[in-house]
Amino acid sequence: MRMTRLRKSFILVLLSLAVFTAARMALYVTQRESFSALSALQVFGAFVAGVRFDLSIMLTFFALPLVMLNLPVRAAASSWWMNLWGWLAFTLLLAAQFLLAGDVAYFGEVRRHTTTELMVMGNDWHFLTDMALGPYLAQTAALALFSTGLLHLWYRALHAAEPEPARRTWGRFLFLAVLLFIGIRGSFGDKSLNIVDAFTSGDTAYGNLSLNGAFTAYHSSRASKRVNHAFLPPEEARKTLGLGAEPYPLLKSLGHKQKTGYNIVFVLMESWGYKYVDSFAHNNYGVTPFFDQLAAKGIKFTHFYATGQRSVIGIQSTLTGVPPVPGMPTIGNGLEAANVSRLAAIAQHNGYATIFAQSSKRRSFRMDAVAKALGFAEYYGMEDMRIILDYPDKLAAGFGWDFESYMLLKERLDKTKQPFFAYLFTGSTHTPYPRPGALWEKRKHDPNNENGFLNMLYYSDWSLGQFMEQAKSQPWFANTIFVFTADHAQVHYAEGADFLDLFHTPLLIYAPGIFKDPKTVETIGSQLDIMPTLMDLLGFNDEFAAMGAPLFSKQGQYAFITEGDVIGIINDKGFLKHSLKNRLEAKCYNGPPPPGYFDGLEKRLLAEDQLTYELLKANRWAR
Repeated sequence: MRMTRLRKSFILVLLSLAVFTAARMALYVTQRESFSALSALQVFGAFVAGVRFDLSIMLTFFALPLVMLNLPVRAAASSWWMNLWGWLAFTLLLAAQFLLAGDVAYFGEVRRHTTTELMVMGNDWHFLTDMALGPYLAQTAALALFSTGLLHLWYRALHAAEPEPARRTWGRFLFLAVLLFIGIRGSFGDKSLNIVDAFTSGDTAYGNLSLNGAFTAYHSSRASKRVNHAFLPPEEARKTLGLGAEPYPLLKSLGHKQKTGYNIVFVLMESWGYKYVDSFAHNNYGVTPFFDQLAAKGIKFTHFYATGQRSVIGIQSTLTGVPPVPGMPTIGNGLEAANVSRLAAIAQHNGYATIFAQSSKRRSFRMDAVAKALGFAEYYGMEDMRIILDYPDKLAAGFGWDFESYMLLKERLDKTKQPFFAYLFTGSTHTPYPRPGALWEKRKHDPNNENGFLNMLYYSDWSLGQFMEQAKSQPWFANTIFVFTADHAQVHYAEGADFLDLFHTPLLIYAPGIFKDPKTVETIGSQLDIMPTLMDLLGFNDEFAAMGAPLFSKQGQYAFITEGDVIGIINDKGFLKHSLKNRLEAKCYNGPPPPGYFDGLEKRLLAEDQLTYELLKANRWAR
C-alpha cells in the first residue's frame, strides 16, 4: 500500500493522540481520589469524550504543519520539505507533552487543570526547573524516557516509504482541510468547542477527566489577560472582609433545621433597567403595568444592582455567587473548571427538579452547556419554542419572543413534579428590537432607539402578565416563590446617567401564598446575593460559597460591580470606581464624606477583588 502524505499525516496525528491519552491515564492513576466517585463506565466515557478535546487543541497547533505537509505541489513531496514540517510538528508535540505532564502535577495541587498560569509561567522558569530536577525528578526521568520512545516512533513514521511525488492531490488536500476545520471546532454548531462543554453531564470529576491541560490553558488564556490583583497582604485582605485564615474562607452553611419545600421560579429579564419600571423609579413610562401590579403585592428591593453589564455575568452571579474579575474567565469560558458552588446542583441534591430556559438560541453564550454544567437537568432554547402569536415578522426577534418562552416554561412546570427550581432568561428586550405588533406599539417603533425598547418592554411585561395569570390556576402556584430581576440595566440610552444608573435594576420577590404582607426593602444588594438568598428561602443546609449574603438578613451594605476592566463598589453612602491601578471616581451622596471614608471603601473593594482572584486561582472557592 502506497504511503501517501495524507496517510502519513494520519499516523502522526494518531501518535499525538496517544500522547494526550497517556497524559489522561497518568492523571487518572496519580489523582485517583479526585475521580473515585466515577464508575468504570464513566471513566471509559470520559476517555472517549476526551478525544474530542485532544483533537481540537492538537489540530489547532498542528494545522499549519499538516497543511504544509499535504500541499498539492511537487516541492511538498520532497524529503527536505517533509522533514521541515514533520519535525516542527514533533517540536510542538514535545512542548504539549511537557505541558500535559506539568498539568498532571498541577492538578494534584489545586484539583483543576492549568488555565491562565501559562501567562506568567515564563517568569518562574527557574522555579519550574528546580521542581523538575528536585521533587519531581523521577517523573522527569520517566517523561524523558517516554519522549525518547516517541522520538523513535515519529522518526519511523516520518521516514516511511516516500509518497507519490508527481501527482497533484487537490482532492486529498481539500479533504484534509475539511477534517481540520471540523476537528479544531469540535462541533457542527455555530459555537466551537470550549471548556464548558466538558461539564454538560453536571459531574465535575467527569469533566476534568475529559479535559486536558493544553486545551484549558489555551482557551482560558484567550478569554483572559494579565491583570494585577495583588494589593494587600493576604491576611489583611481577609481581615478587611471579616474572614479568617481557613483554606476555604467563603464556605458557609446557613444552618437551617428544616427545608421549606418551596418552588422557585427565577426570571432574569433582559435589560429591565430600574428607571423604566414605574413601581420602582416612578418615571411614568407606562410600559410595565403588570409588573407594577405584582410589585404592589410583593417584596421590592429598591437598592439592588447588577454585577456587570453583560447577560452572562448576571447568570454567573445569580447561579454561582462568583463575581466577575477582570482578566479571569467567566462562566462558559473556563470558570466552570473551578470548584464553585452551583445553585441548581444543590437544588437537585435536595430533591428538586431543575429547569433552565432561555428565549434565545440554545447555543447562545454556550448556555446549553453552561446550564448542564451548573446542575440543570432540563434545558430549552429558541429551537424548542413553538411560535404562538401572529407577529409582523416571526423571524425578526434574534433573541427570541418572551411570550413563547413563558408559555413553554409554564407547560414544563405543569408537568413537573414539585418541588422545582426553574430559571428563565428572557430576550425580546435586547437590541435590535423587533416589531411586536400594534397591540404593544405605544410609540413609533424603531429597532435601534428607545422607542423600540419601550414597545418591547411593554410587550415583555404583557407576556409576563399572561404567564402569571395562567400560573395562578395551577396547583403549584401557592407554594411558589417568584423572583424577578434584570441581567443588567439598559445602558444604550443612559446619556448623562449617574454611575449607579448603569447597574441599578429592580428586584421583586412575589409569593402571595407565602409572604402575605408587601413591603419595600432598602438594603443594598446585588446579584451576588441571589444564591445565598434562595438558599435561605429554601432552607438548604448544604455547604456553599458566595461573595454575597441572604438579603433578608444581610449586614454589610455593599454591592460589588464590574464595568469592563473597571471594578466598583456601592454602599448606602456613595460609590467608588477603580481601574486596578488607581482610583477613577468616587462620590458621596449627601455632602462631603467623613475623613478616610473613600480610603476604607477602596480597601474593601480591592480586598474583595484580590480574594476572589486568589481563591479561584488556588481552586479554593468551594470544595
